[in-house]
Amino acid sequence: MPEIFPIFYKLITGKSVYEANRELLEVARTQTDYLALKSPRDERVLEALGKVRRDQFLPWYHRLYAFDDKNVQTCIERATCTSPVVVALMLDLLELYDGANVLEIGTGYGYQAAVIAHLIGENGKLTTVEIEPYLVNAAQQNLKRHFGILDEKIEVIEEDGYSGYPSNGPYHRICFATATSRIRRNHIDTLVSQLDDDGILLLPELENESIVLYRKSGGNVTEHKYPGFKYVRVKRKSLGRR
Repeated sequence: MPEIFPIFYKLITGKSVYEANRELLEVARTQTDYLALKSPRDERVLEALGKVRRDQFLPWYHRLYAFDDKNVQTCIERATCTSPVVVALMLDLLELYDGANVLEIGTGYGYQAAVIAHLIGENGKLTTVEIEPYLVNAAQQNLKRHFGILDEKIEVIEEDGYSGYPSNGPYHRICFATATSRIRRNHIDTLVSQLDDDGILLLPELENESIVLYRKSGGNVTEHKYPGFKYVRVKRKSLGRR
């Protein structure tokens, strides 16, 4: 049975979902604000982004906005799907590679997880943690539909991931898809302890509207901030908020 949405989308916009996705990739490739932070863009990231149709990772009532370069906050679940260009930049900064062991905090609907899975390949392992049960279920369904199968290479876990998930570590890369209000040193130490040597932790910070990159090397940790980003607050069981 053919997909209904691509037909509906073309009737409304006059373009196919594939044309819209190509246009979105071009925005990601040429967006000047992000090029100022990371230039040139990693073509592997853009290629992986092109393999994942964002509309297939959104509730049906928000799919018309799938190819806009903006965050989509669902009106019922109050969940946020980060803009594709920011996803591309974050994954660019992560320096993902084939065979990497990655921890993602904040699965949402699984869009960023799908792009990560393409980047780390068949030899990689992705552990993605989500606090909301309905999003865990939605992400599992979306990822299974996208890849045809959901095996041990992609593990979606219902958990409060604020302090990471040591069970599947050590990780080569850890990234948060949601932001903490204030970055505390003991929080960073807990997360960095789950990194392998030469690992990277990418953590959006709500208060300063920035992405902070921590790199662990030889027992030392360096820090670099990338300003100008707005994220939804990370949700915790103990606080009951994002």
